[in-house]
Amino acid sequence: MADLPDRDAGALERLRGHLRRTFERRPKPLHPVRPPVWQRPADLAGAFLVAVLVTILVLDPHAQAWAMSYDDSVRGFFYWVTRYGKADWFLWPLGLTLLAILIASGFEWPLKVRAALHHWGARIAFIIAAVAIPGLATSLLKLVVGRARPGVEGSHGILDVTTFALGADFQSFPSGHTTNAITLAVALTVLWPRYWAFFLSFPIIIGTSRVMVLDHYPSDVMGGWLLGAVGVLWIRNWCARRKLVFRPCPGGRVVRRRLPHVESATWPALRDTAQSLLTAAAAMPQSRPRD
Repeated sequence: MADLPDRDAGALERLRGHLRRTFERRPKPLHPVRPPVWQRPADLAGAFLVAVLVTILVLDPHAQAWAMSYDDSVRGFFYWVTRYGKADWFLWPLGLTLLAILIASGFEWPLKVRAALHHWGARIAFIIAAVAIPGLATSLLKLVVGRARPGVEGSHGILDVTTFALGADFQSFPSGHTTNAITLAVALTVLWPRYWAFFLSFPIIIGTSRVMVLDHYPSDVMGGWLLGAVGVLWIRNWCARRKLVFRPCPGGRVVRRRLPHVESATWPALRDTAQSLLTAAAAMPQSRPRD
């Protein structure tokens, strides 16, 4: 600390103070009034659990016959689309983008550029956490439950459970692909609710594909929706209590913290950054080739 210049030492001390206030202070109650059911993780979990039980009794016994009733061209489409439920498709690009933002934040940029980097870096970090944490919980729950997948040799039906089974054939509940899809969709929806229909169509397609390729029962898909949606809302509420990315409203809703001056300045900031990088690259001395 003593070896740093006064300006850098002051910035480091302000950062430490901000982190201490964020993570050590006692958060205030999130909702002054009772919010809608779809914004309450506990009530949403109860509704989904009832839906899971109904699905087990009503849909699961007929799922294989329903999937096999379609011809190969239809099922081939779902075999192609189901692979996009893997978290690698979006966690790697998001992680690399966040890493680039963190590296860029270490340089001396104009204030509007630094504000844009911090603004979008926080949102990308929220999406990564919203996908990764429920995904890890899903992997653990798969191991604990140990439900047999459809069509597994020696399976005793839809209620065949082998707890702590290590094989993939006994890791059906809940669906990991569906959890990944719903967490991404809900995370984007709570950030940009105007496009909710577009975002939520993704987990519906992925969930349907998991049944069509005979990797999961409908209740596995419903369980993935349950764990993913509740997990994202819990993370969102945790952030809102600390005024990170979200904030609570007087009406009981939780909304994204809007910074119009930063959002409107993002593209000009990116343009100015690119121009400065190009100018610096053009000013670099060119090495002359040897004879």
